[in-house]
Amino acid sequence: LFCKKNKGDAQGKHIKNGQNTSAKHKNKFLTAGIMNFAIDYNNLGVVYYDADQFDEAIRMFNKAVDLVLKSTQEQESTREDLEKHSQQVALLKEESKSCISDSPTGLLGTSTSSSNIKSDTPYSIFTYQRPYPLPPLGTGQVSKRDISSSQLEVEMSSTMLFNLGLAYHVKFLYSQDLSFREKSLKLYDLAIQSTISCEELTLPQEDSSLIIHLQVSILNNLATLFHQMGHYQHSLDYLNEMNELISVHFESLTDFGDEGCGFFQMNYHVLVEPSTALAA
Repeated sequence: LFCKKNKGDAQGKHIKNGQNTSAKHKNKFLTAGIMNFAIDYNNLGVVYYDADQFDEAIRMFNKAVDLVLKSTQEQESTREDLEKHSQQVALLKEESKSCISDSPTGLLGTSTSSSNIKSDTPYSIFTYQRPYPLPPLGTGQVSKRDISSSQLEVEMSSTMLFNLGLAYHVKFLYSQDLSFREKSLKLYDLAIQSTISCEELTLPQEDSSLIIHLQVSILNNLATLFHQMGHYQHSLDYLNEMNELISVHFESLTDFGDEGCGFFQMNYHVLVEPSTALAA
């Protein structure tokens, strides 16, 4: 009886372990699907942003952030969730086609805009105004990573929070509506805090390139907003952090286009003098 009981227990454990493994694979598949739809929403937001349709861009970036938060908070996804988002993304892609001819960004591609300035209102020349698209999971460097890794989750959430903050920032530049500025400040703060959590993972430099690019962009835009508010010391603190990052990672900051880091370095030298910036 003892042998039979142990044998039965072992079989039960084996079956249970097999079920757990199967459940993990299923959950990983569902998580990957949800994360890819979050990337789709983010990249659709970039398309609308480049077409100056900021309300639609904000709607897409919000959908992206919500999905990533759902994934990182380990809320269980279902096949019904995948089907729902699949239908929504397909419909939204179809609706966005009218924007693509006016947009320098492919539907799921990389922004190729040659101009950083979307608004010629005061302080717009100091604001980094390019949102970040993301490659789908399973492509390029992403295929080499575990999609459930903390790094990937942080990269995605940081990118989407920055993009959402940027959309509100540009709306503020156009309208001077202070509510948009406040939303932008909060989202930039969440984004920079998210990138700092990624730093704690002690990543190799080549794996932290996106995070560094995001940090430089966020610090620049925070410095610009605080400078415009007249909080020059806060602005200077962010500028100094940005300048230090650039000096350490100068050669790896290759995704800022032809101008490289020149845009940020110019801002650093101009914004440290409040009277000069205000005159601009």
